[in-house]
Amino acid sequence: MANYKQCVISKSTLSNGLMEHKGQLPQIRFCAMILYMKKTSLLVLLLFFTSKGLADNIEITVAYIDKINPPFVINPNQTDTDNPGITIDILKQLEKTADIQFIYKNMPWARCLYLLETNKVDAIFHASFKKNRMKKGVYPMKGGQVDPQRRLLEQTYYIYKHKDSPLQWDGKTFKNLDTSVGIIIDFSIKNDLQQMKLSYEEAPSIQTNLKKLKNNRLDAVINYASQTDITLYKYPKEFKNIVKLSPPFKKRDKYLIFSHDFYAHNKVLVERLWDELKKMRETGELTKISEKYWN
Repeated sequence: MANYKQCVISKSTLSNGLMEHKGQLPQIRFCAMILYMKKTSLLVLLLFFTSKGLADNIEITVAYIDKINPPFVINPNQTDTDNPGITIDILKQLEKTADIQFIYKNMPWARCLYLLETNKVDAIFHASFKKNRMKKGVYPMKGGQVDPQRRLLEQTYYIYKHKDSPLQWDGKTFKNLDTSVGIIIDFSIKNDLQQMKLSYEEAPSIQTNLKKLKNNRLDAVINYASQTDITLYKYPKEFKNIVKLSPPFKKRDKYLIFSHDFYAHNKVLVERLWDELKKMRETGELTKISEKYWN
């Protein structure tokens, strides 16, 4: 039996015909079989790597805060429902457009940021822009600046106080703010409070802060309205003495940001996802998604 290294047939063998080389027929048959197997294997490998190269249904592990945040996240533990929230519906649309799949993991916000920075998750959503947060993940950029046109959505922060408190807010400054403001741990709003040289206390949840406010341990609580209002609605007796002030404290763009490792290996895909968000906003697709929850 011929071996692989013997699979070299001279040009004369092929040109003069096989009948003149009957002694070589076993070798020729063996070599033909080897060539067929090599071509078949090569075809299988090409099909495999081509399908992988097309980024067919890439899985992206995305982390987000483990708190209800209607209408953006109705229930952090239920993303596979007909009405999971505006943000989840937006991501579902991205899945269809880019042939990807998001794997959802909810947890405290501080841990979301930590796992992003250590490349343990691929992305997080509802992240405000903070310059020092660029060390943790990658934002959509344009001309060296964060690109608000490719944001995920916008959320509004409001101030809440006890109804008997003399606290006032005119859109720029506070009056009768004597103690501290309550915020959620690692929320970007603390940068604004630091710039205003205001005292603040951080807590893991909006309920913790509202309880402190109810018991006059805080002068105010600042949080985005979507999360706080639903908490007040769910516990009307417990928080009946808490009211919301106008105008809003701050409006913030929220982004879908990616880990440095995932971005480095999937730059084209990530940029496409951000571009799709911009396109969805320009075509009215985001408005259409939102209207399902506001109506």
